[in-house]
Amino acid sequence: MTEAPSKYNPFSTIVDIIVAPKAAFECLREQPMWLIAFLLVLVVTAVCAFLSTPAFVHAAQTQFANSPQAAQMSPAQLASAQAISASISRFAWLFVLIAVPFGLLIQTLIMLIFNALGRGSATFASLWASAVNIAVPAAALGSIVQTIIVLSRGAESFASTQSIQLAIPSLAMLAPGGSPKLIALLALATPFTLWGAGLTIAAMLTVARVPRLQAWLTGIVVLLLPAVLVPFVR
Repeated sequence: MTEAPSKYNPFSTIVDIIVAPKAAFECLREQPMWLIAFLLVLVVTAVCAFLSTPAFVHAAQTQFANSPQAAQMSPAQLASAQAISASISRFAWLFVLIAVPFGLLIQTLIMLIFNALGRGSATFASLWASAVNIAVPAAALGSIVQTIIVLSRGAESFASTQSIQLAIPSLAMLAPGGSPKLIALLALATPFTLWGAGLTIAAMLTVARVPRLQAWLTGIVVLLLPAVLVPFVR
């Protein structure tokens, strides 16, 4: 007698997280599945970052050439510094392999904190699986769209690393003359990060089963967490 096939399928869950998130989270609550989604997000974001390498190299070199430090250098020193900057930028895509798991871990810990505050019933495994699957639209699809825009515009159109971030539509478009810090803050709100925040709220309601207040606070904190880096923007 053969065993009945499992009703839990990681591939259908990845699709459901986009088209039927409630069903996906109900599934993840019962059976935390994350490996396929994790590999998908990691590979897609790394490949997209690699394809954007020429833009990052050009942006880093141009940004450094226009900096106050460059004005005090001789042509030889400037060329050497730009070569070093370009070398670092060429391997920046490898940083994704560390940044993605770290970011997902931080998001899971935030969800765990609000799970405890809201007296939810989620486990680390179910929240980790939720965070990883949420990253499919929030990170992977977002990276694909951003890379398409970057490649279509060409590397020479980016004069700073922030301009690459601004390639994807965000609230920063509402303040074209704002300060760099304001622009960096508004740039956190893209269609994909807002999508991810909404899915985080849904996950807290369905997987953790916390009150709406804690669920919304979780989504807001996850959305605004990168704002801790805004003070370092110049």
